[in-house]
Amino acid sequence: ILVVGDVMLDKYAYGQVSRISPEAPVPVVRAVRSSEQPGGAANVAMNVATLGGQAILVGFTGADQDRGVLENMLSAAGVQPLLIAVPGIPTTSKLRVLGGQQQIVRLDYESTAPRPALAYDELLRAVGAVLPRVSAVILSDYAKGTLTPEVCKSIIESARSAAGFPVRRHWDR
Repeated sequence: ILVVGDVMLDKYAYGQVSRISPEAPVPVVRAVRSSEQPGGAANVAMNVATLGGQAILVGFTGADQDRGVLENMLSAAGVQPLLIAVPGIPTTSKLRVLGGQQQIVRLDYESTAPRPALAYDELLRAVGAVLPRVSAVILSDYAKGTLTPEVCKSIIESARSAAGFPVRRHWDR
């Protein structure tokens, strides 16, 4: 199964709150542990693998450390990551700080700006290269800029063509 969409890394910092900061009226969290896991479209691909399917993931990341973390986690779980690094943007990540059972704050590292045209071309080439090997395509959109209407139309038309179905556009009805 091919998963195409907004790739993310979910991060968690767990701790205990025992006081309020003297600098501002906010809780001070004494961190005791942290964890990371694939999020967004990467989580969808992980779910496919967990259910026994073979998953291929295509999406954008930054050229940063979080990209490497995601690639390692996905590969270890049996997901084939085909991640396109886009210079100048971070890998989308969400850091949730929890004090006890309460989420205190979430920090988002992301860019929802359109990617350069060459990045979308590379994404569509990667999709086209694996379409002959897949049985299904999942488009996983979290409004982070990967799945534009044009990209979705292109992937759907390519998938229909690869599967031997006629490509129908709304004006063909």
